[in-house]
Amino acid sequence: MKLCIIEANMTGLQHVPINSSIINMIISLYSYFDIELHCSQEHYENLNINKNAVEFIPIQVLQPGSKRIQKFFLEYYQTKRIINEQHADLFILLSCYPNVQYFLTKYLKKRTDKKILMITHGEMEGLRMSGKWKIWSYPFWVYLCSKIAPSKNLNRLVLGENIAQNMKKYKNFQNVFFLNHPLQISDTEFVLPKANDNVFGYVGSLLKNKGVDVLIKAANTINKNSKSYFEIIGSHNLENFINTDKLHSYCSNGEMLSKQKYNDLLKKITYACFPFPADSYKFTASGAVLDAISFLKPIIYIRNDYFDCLFKDAGDIGFRCKDGNDFVKCILELDEKMDENKYKQQIANLEKLREKLTIKNIQNDLHCILKSLI
Repeated sequence: MKLCIIEANMTGLQHVPINSSIINMIISLYSYFDIELHCSQEHYENLNINKNAVEFIPIQVLQPGSKRIQKFFLEYYQTKRIINEQHADLFILLSCYPNVQYFLTKYLKKRTDKKILMITHGEMEGLRMSGKWKIWSYPFWVYLCSKIAPSKNLNRLVLGENIAQNMKKYKNFQNVFFLNHPLQISDTEFVLPKANDNVFGYVGSLLKNKGVDVLIKAANTINKNSKSYFEIIGSHNLENFINTDKLHSYCSNGEMLSKQKYNDLLKKITYACFPFPADSYKFTASGAVLDAISFLKPIIYIRNDYFDCLFKDAGDIGFRCKDGNDFVKCILELDEKMDENKYKQQIANLEKLREKLTIKNIQNDLHCILKSLI
């Protein structure tokens, strides 16, 4: 028996955590299989996997950017070549650029003898975007993918139950499995917060479509005599961003935090905040909220499909707000009065949720998916 894993889209450090988790689960489940891994040398070197358990076959992978045409042809050609040449019981595509997804879907109708599991990520957010899109954009090709009927040998895997539910609303996305996004457990010390001395952490990239207005309003409304403030734990694209007493950022426009600084900031916050619009995260998982869970930080968010589904059996792990105004109100109320027992219970529930999302608990779900395909 043979499994063939392909990463012809991402290289270097891109997708290293999730790709490492998926590969490690496959190795643990199917150690008696021949497992081939086709990816770039740079990506292979960064993967945290048992490299003695896979046969590594290097391929060339271009970074996303200006070489869009070259990248498309290289990714499509290499993926198609590997599928044609290798005799595997299942081909697992760790990621796939949307234009390549479209042409592979058409091609696989001719190769029904090949079984494919394609893992899709944030590009599926293009399904909720409307307008006239340029030919190299995600939404353009994701929309086309939704219009072409796949063959029965092509299945998709998404990282969240709600994502699968939302994709299945499109008649051509019916062969969709879901898996909870696995996470790594981080070492963190529990510190009981005090009223008027909270660090509210906005976790992830601060973009104009990710609740900037709500964040600024909440920060500006915090009592000036309070020691509390917001910390942006990630990058931002705000050209005129100015650090204030209540809104801090270590990065200037476009800069990224180092992994060490990111982790250090996560450790010191009281709450992880996600004032994202309610219609966001319908087709993609949030790495930022998984980091918050890993570091046991109670979560304040505006309700959306992904967060609601992720937290549905977790109990009280934070505060769900109905809209931006409710989010601001929640911040002010928490800053004025802390309920220590409630905070401790939220931490306890986060510990249970974190354990549920570890690799050892998720790999049984992956086994059921793969067993149905092989």
